[in-house]
Amino acid sequence: MKLIKKTKSRCPECLKEIDASVFEKEDGVWLFKECVRHGKFECFVEKNIEFYKKTMNDKEEKCPLPTIVAPITHRCNLNCNFCFVPNRNLPDRPTDEIKEELRKILSKKQHLVVSLSGGEPTLREDLFEIIKFIKKSFPFLYVSLLTNGIKLANSEYVKKLKEAGLDIINFSLNGFNDIVYQKTNNADLFKIKMRALENIKKEGIMTIISTTLVRGLNEKELKPIFNFALNNLDFVYEVRIRGAAKVGKYSEINPLTTSEMLELASNSLGLEKSFFLKDFSKKDCYHSAYSFNVTLLIDQDKKQKKIISWDYVGKHKKLTIRNIIRTIKIVLSILSKKKISDIARAAVKSGILIPSFHKYFKDKKIIFFLKMLNVHILKINIWYWADRGNIDLNEIRAWGMEHTMADGTILPFSEAMIRAEEI
Repeated sequence: MKLIKKTKSRCPECLKEIDASVFEKEDGVWLFKECVRHGKFECFVEKNIEFYKKTMNDKEEKCPLPTIVAPITHRCNLNCNFCFVPNRNLPDRPTDEIKEELRKILSKKQHLVVSLSGGEPTLREDLFEIIKFIKKSFPFLYVSLLTNGIKLANSEYVKKLKEAGLDIINFSLNGFNDIVYQKTNNADLFKIKMRALENIKKEGIMTIISTTLVRGLNEKELKPIFNFALNNLDFVYEVRIRGAAKVGKYSEINPLTTSEMLELASNSLGLEKSFFLKDFSKKDCYHSAYSFNVTLLIDQDKKQKKIISWDYVGKHKKLTIRNIIRTIKIVLSILSKKKISDIARAAVKSGILIPSFHKYFKDKKIIFFLKMLNVHILKINIWYWADRGNIDLNEIRAWGMEHTMADGTILPFSEAMIRAEEI
């Protein structure tokens, strides 16, 4: 047994913050900790030791806070086996109370995205009003909706979401057959989800496909999910993969590790498993061992799709000479394959040459510019949801995602999940 690093964790029983150590053993990476009241704990973290060492947060690095997740209801129209919100029958808070909470949080100007979640947020009749309030009060924020998609099977409902100002839909999609949905959501949802995705595509709302992988159930569904994303790059811009974890309703499960999900993603895209790691360096880009994020650049010219380049997601990216050179090479590799007249037209129409004072506009210009050149962005976001046992606070506090709690406090997302009963 060999020490890898020292960190902070929480006692699985009382959730008090305590010291922890991460060790390398023959079968993988383990976290050891001891609570004065509840004793010693030994918890499994990751099977691929080299992957963990290469991506771990050993310097307590932090990244900006682009996203805040704000639950606006505990109600839901499903009874999923893996729900992380156990308190399902709490009454909805009044609209004005929700607005005031959002005003306090967003006025700090720390976030780029506010994600409305639940339960199932589409059950609130005032959802359109809440979205309009955010867009009017904070016009430079992306407003995202985390949803199971059931109500989005109604085309008029999706149209109203767009009219309200919704920027992004985070759409739960765990597979392409009802066997998967019966085992995960206890309902036949495949046809409903397909209708919902057709409606979203018609309205052109930017969409994140959010997939929960359960070991032994739907790993093989990842390939058709990626194929769907690649065939719908006009509105799908990210595939978010997370492994079902021992949080909320799930107490007995063998979660997929980050390295396993990265390998599944690589194989599903027809790439070598080392593809995303061959040039990885923490000097240029930091990734939590619990989270891995990359961006694919895909050329869709003549109805053929080809990955022409890739890069690590910018929120963990450092400004180094190596990264500047890498970015220049990526840009040149794209432009060298395009006609000068097409480049000039795209630059003018997208406004990419006009300085933008806010990231909201910069992002939209870049995406529009690339799309005009038939180049699309597909982000891959892989999450390992820590549980009460193996939570490493130095890792999850560097994700750049936060979650509001019932008492108004704000916690890192994964830390909030292990306190699900307090949401």
